[in-house]
Amino acid sequence: MPNFSSMPNLERLNIEGCTSLRKLHSSIGAFPEMKFLKELLLNRIGIKELPSSIGYLTSLDILDVSWCLKFQKLPNSFANMRRLRKLYMRGTNIKELPSTIGYLEALDLSYCSNFENFLEMEKTKFLKDLLVETAIMELSSNIGCLELPKTINLNHHGFTKYCYYGTPE
Repeated sequence: MPNFSSMPNLERLNIEGCTSLRKLHSSIGAFPEMKFLKELLLNRIGIKELPSSIGYLTSLDILDVSWCLKFQKLPNSFANMRRLRKLYMRGTNIKELPSTIGYLEALDLSYCSNFENFLEMEKTKFLKDLLVETAIMELSSNIGCLELPKTINLNHHGFTKYCYYGTPE
């Protein structure tokens, strides 16, 4: 894996499908010069977690770790990523999200069979697209705090408690 410190103007990093990649270089996000990185696409790679330096990617808009089957958790520094709008974690092994996930507009947790602990919805009032096809049995009662939802997909056979949001068409 290359040292990313020599790529300060990088805007998009796509290393999808590198299944033998087990760890990202700690230089990703570690340098203030990487202020232009907007998209980090890590689909189908072999990582279990992201380096804590990822929190320094303050301009990151899209993070996609979908189908990283061994991926288990986001680092605590994730809270620093205030511009992150889209988080795709489809098919990962994640169990819970950090308590602060900022201003996300899209969150995909489809096929996360071990995911059980859902976030407090009042902290994600900007969420427009929520895909939750997981082992979760109950959503937060604060789901009504979402101001502008377009899609809320709770399609899973184990889901036992839900609330209706919106008005019938």
